[in-house]
Amino acid sequence: MNVTTAAAKLAPGASSSDLLNQQEEVYRLRLAILKKDEMEVASQREKLRVEQSLHAKQLHLMRDESVSKFRDFPLLHGRYVLTNLLGRGGFSEVYKAFDIETLQEVACKIHQLNESWSPQRIENYRKHSLRECRIHSALN
Repeated sequence: MNVTTAAAKLAPGASSSDLLNQQEEVYRLRLAILKKDEMEVASQREKLRVEQSLHAKQLHLMRDESVSKFRDFPLLHGRYVLTNLLGRGGFSEVYKAFDIETLQEVACKIHQLNESWSPQRIENYRKHSLRECRIHSALN
């Protein structure tokens, strides 16, 4: 069956030009629907990518927390109750903590020195840490 025969069956008296215009309109509508669907799929894909990234980060933190010396969340200096690990770097860990003297949430950065370091390197790291502490204290 050719286009002219199909046109005669679908719309008696309609010209093949009218049928082509109708088909073109149908295709435009289908294309618009497909583009909308494609945008929805892309949006969902991006949401899933973000969610996957958040899950990976959480798994990484859980792994780091499980091997930390502070995984039992001890009370530090009789003042800071560690609540959860926020991040871990090469030689330090940062915990969310609660200060029982000021009744505020705080961040505690716990430095861990490498036993194989020379006394000079330990001293340099200590100076760097104290300078960092002074800078953070000045922010309040």
